Amino acid sequence: MHGLVLSTVCAAESLKIHALDLGLDPEFEIIDDMTRNQLVNISIEEVLRELSQDESYAEFLSTYAGNRDALKSRIETLISYAQSSPVGMDAISFVGDSSDLEVLKAELEILCGALEALKGAIAATKPDEAEQLQKCSI
Repeated sequence: MHGLVLSTVCAAESLKIHALDLGLDPEFEIIDDMTRNQLVNISIEEVLRELSQDESYAEFLSTYAGNRDALKSRIETLISYAQSSPVGMDAISFVGDSSDLEVLKAELEILCGALEALKGAIAATKPDEAEQLQKCSI
């Protein structure tokens, strides 16, 4: 089950069956969205509080002075991106200079090409789904 991404509640039963093999507590419970959001918010607040005590983050945090909600929103977006990727936080790149932008642009062009190839392959095998795929574009 290594590398498996589970997105349904039905998967919880599989996790419970293999809990010990996976290093999980077999009595785990799936939390609801509201509890998850509360825990994420508490965690973000704790991290920001700790960072505010560290001088090396003072300049960064000053850019969000008076707008903590914007910073929290950006952090939540990064968390969401990481959670939707099978590689987690490794999926997130931070742009440093213009050379990074060129790399990102090249990667985006490759992804767009792959998306178009996938659309073509699906359209060839499942024409009824081709119309829905035309709505998917970057």
